[in-house]
Amino acid sequence: MKKIIISGLAMFFSVFAWSEYSMIIHRSGGKLSFSDCESVDSVKCVGANLKLYEQGEDVSEIPFRELDSLTFVDADMLVPRDTVFISFSDGAVRCLNPYESSVEIKTDGACVNVNSLAYQKDIVYHLSGSSTNGYFAIDSERKFTVIMKDLTLTSNKELPPVRSFSGKTMTIKLQGKNTLTDSANDTSNAVIRSKGQIVFEESTGSLVVNAKQKRGIQTGDYIEVKSGDITVNSDLDDCVRVKDYFWMSGGKFAINGGGLNVTNGYFRLGNGSFTATSNSNMDKIKIIDVESELLDEDEMVVTDAEHGSFWMTSGVLTIKSSAKGARGIKADGDVNILGGEINCVLSGTSVYDAEDGSTNTTAIKADGYVKFMDGVHALSSTSTAVGSRLITGDMGVTFDNGVSVDLSNASSSFFYVSNSGEDKTKVCSMVKSDKNIVFNNCSVHLRAEAASDGAFGLITDADMEVNDNAVVVIETASADGVYVDSEANGKLICKGGYISSFSGKARAFSCPISSAGGTCVGVGKYRHNGGFAGSSYQSALDLEYDMTPFQVTDAAGTVLFSHNGKFMDGYTAGKLSISYPFQNGSSYKFKVGGTLTGDVIGTSGFVNNGVYSGGEVFDFDSDSRPTISMSIR
Repeated sequence: MKKIIISGLAMFFSVFAWSEYSMIIHRSGGKLSFSDCESVDSVKCVGANLKLYEQGEDVSEIPFRELDSLTFVDADMLVPRDTVFISFSDGAVRCLNPYESSVEIKTDGACVNVNSLAYQKDIVYHLSGSSTNGYFAIDSERKFTVIMKDLTLTSNKELPPVRSFSGKTMTIKLQGKNTLTDSANDTSNAVIRSKGQIVFEESTGSLVVNAKQKRGIQTGDYIEVKSGDITVNSDLDDCVRVKDYFWMSGGKFAINGGGLNVTNGYFRLGNGSFTATSNSNMDKIKIIDVESELLDEDEMVVTDAEHGSFWMTSGVLTIKSSAKGARGIKADGDVNILGGEINCVLSGTSVYDAEDGSTNTTAIKADGYVKFMDGVHALSSTSTAVGSRLITGDMGVTFDNGVSVDLSNASSSFFYVSNSGEDKTKVCSMVKSDKNIVFNNCSVHLRAEAASDGAFGLITDADMEVNDNAVVVIETASADGVYVDSEANGKLICKGGYISSFSGKARAFSCPISSAGGTCVGVGKYRHNGGFAGSSYQSALDLEYDMTPFQVTDAAGTVLFSHNGKFMDGYTAGKLSISYPFQNGSSYKFKVGGTLTGDVIGTSGFVNNGVYSGGEVFDFDSDSRPTISMSIR
């Protein structure tokens, strides 16, 4: 009977202008294929098969036993010619495959295995539907695209919901709401696992990835995020693991629980929004962990401009962690922040264990340099983040190019007992480096609020430089504002700009200061000869200060600098010191008390062209090392 019907259709369309139509071939097992009727000029029944011909050539052959029916639709209504449609349901799947000669699809319930030998073009796989026991696995000779449209797919098999065995690029486009979840049976250790590259692009939808076995997304190559709204959840391991690099230039990407690990390459945020949240059960997590496996001839790790480095040029990065011993950004190489916005909040304490020793909770940790070169950034830690550090760059830390950075640390030092039974302390700080800390053309505010055993401001064994157009304010309640190890040869060098340091209970400056330009003001105790050892042009004011405005002018009344007296809240007095490149033999006036109005530079309290009125006036002459003492009421 089927043969008679097909023969009749063949005779009918031999005289009908059927180029305006396309033919959908319905086959057993719910499989579909289709053909553009414009490319088919005859249909014949040959033996046990239906054959389609174009100019006498056999273009397709279908056994009658697999044939269910034929449907003809308008050609412009047919699905795209480069797309394989796969629709999931519990225990079953429907496939529309126009490339049966080159794309083999095997199904088992809701499990789909694709082997693509299509060399001539990139194939698109359109996944939709819902299943609690299915997956999509593919091996492809060419790069391919996966469109997920309102797909909810959970795998309870050894394979994850999406697995690519191909080393080619898998482009993912999102439409509607999509959710992928694996199970404890997954032996691939990732919800989305690819041997090749993964690229998210041209997406208007969202994707939620839930890892129940180990990781969320893993590739043996790189991941690029150009578009879409992607959320990856894993409380067991990394949310994302890549080899070469993770590069985001648009869209939204969020990881919850675990971190993102680049095993031998770089992390780059060029645009878009990246959000990371880790919880208290992820001890010692490196939320963004950028490693380098490059080794020199002595098998020492080598880092270059890319390997092991973090790069940010634009976009928004948000990190929130309650994990113990967490690192917000950890790079084997450099951390380069060239723009954008970083917001980081840490609330987990530092940790100590017998095997690995102590680990400070840290917002940014680089084995190389940390460079803040542009943008607006805020890093903070709460009182529960005991022993926390906000920025640590082993090779140096630089602030430049108009960057604005706000650092706030409410924690105190971390005390622990070592394996040998010794009492140990890991101090907390806002910026720490073994090498130079440099401020150029920037606005940096450091604030530590712990009332006892609190965080230091700046710590280094080398030099700290404050140069032109830099405004730096440091406020510490109970620890040193600026600290240089007494056995080191480093010092604070003021070449330009403004720096003020306030310490409620400790030293404003615990270091030598060299004034070669710029202004340095401190309130608190001092070390190293009043804090000014090694400088020729400066003034040390050994006096009690009541936190009122003050101003310094030359003999002609020209204002050299003004300060509005606003230091840390809750403290009203301390020792005041001023470092400025005063000229030898010149006379100056110091005005204190009264009122001061004018433009405030940053958050430092320094004022441009301040208008001063009232208060007391003190004259002093400058020589090689002028010093005055006065009592402020």
